[in-house]
Order: sequence, then C-alpha cells, then structure tokens
Amino acid sequence: MGQNAKASERLNAGGAVAPHPLSSVDAAAFRNALSRLAAAVNVITTDGPAGQCGVTASAVCSVSDTPPTVLVCLNRAHRMNGFVKANGTFCINMLAADQQDIAEMFAGFGRVGMAERFIRCGAISDMDRAPIVANAIAAIDCDITGIREVGTHSVIFGTARAIKIGKDQRKAPLVYHQRHYHTVQILKSNGESA
Repeated sequence: MGQNAKASERLNAGGAVAPHPLSSVDAAAFRNALSRLAAAVNVITTDGPAGQCGVTASAVCSVSDTPPTVLVCLNRAHRMNGFVKANGTFCINMLAADQQDIAEMFAGFGRVGMAERFIRCGAISDMDRAPIVANAIAAIDCDITGIREVGTHSVIFGTARAIKIGKDQRKAPLVYHQRHYHTVQILKSNGESA
C-alpha cells in the first residue's frame, strides 16, 4: 500500500485526521523541535456576524497562487477559532519587527480587552470585514474555503479577496524562533555585499 493510500485511510468522514497509530513522538519533544523553526509573526483578525476578534499566529503559509490561497492553524480551544468559523472570513496581518508589542498584546499578554487591542494597534477596516493592523508589512483578507480538523488545531484555508501592501517596503518582518522574537537581515548572496 502506498504512502498516499495509508494517509487517506487516517482521514475520517468529517475530514479530521486520526491519530497515527505508530507515532511514538513525545509532544513536548515535538514542540521543542518546532521551536527551532523560524516563523513570521502575524495577527489574524476577523469581523462579521459573530463579532470582532484577533490572535497572534505563526502557523500561517501560502498554499497556491492560482487561486490565491493561504492557510492558518488555530487552536480549537481558543475563542478565535469559533469567531473565524462563524464569520467565514479572516485577515492575515504580517507584523514588522517594530510591532512586537502588538504581537504580545494579541497573544494575550497584559490582559488587554479585545476592543482595546484593536484601538491600540490602530486597526482600520478598509477591506470590508476584517480589521487591518496599522503599519503591518502586508495584509491579506480572505474568505474561508475549507477547514480540516487535525488534533488540537483547525487548519483553515482561505482564498484572498483583497491585499494591502504596507507603505514602507524596507521594514523587516517580526520573526519567532526558539520562543523569542527576532528580525531578519539581508545576507550576502551572489557576490553582493549586504
């Protein structure tokens, strides 16, 4: 039996992935290994019938450019999960290196209420439904096109409906690596100096 057939057998009727029967990987060791994966820091926002909500997330990536599709992974126990699903939309706000305070606030540090978070980050709503964090490097507003439940998280697929690029394209992104915030620098390449 091929690898794809084996993987398909682990999917249940609802599209959720069943636990792998042979996985002997310790959850803490797995999280520790993944802490070494550098990831861009984003604030995911939503607004609509269920209300306005936002959360810091690094489990975000592109899926395809035709159609323009992204995915975000949200913990099923976090309230943001329900808001995004009920609203049917979300916006990925890519944070700049000087926006660590915004990342921490939307991660829940400081016990700032949700409405106050949007005020403090200067959120604007010029892309219809989901607020845009002021001075974000870029923002991608999406309609949900699919959801896959995997363990503790929902993998939420969205097709871009609008994109806003920040004014200052020289801004470096905020990155999370080994449980700390970092930024990136341009390295020498092809004989060029940094």
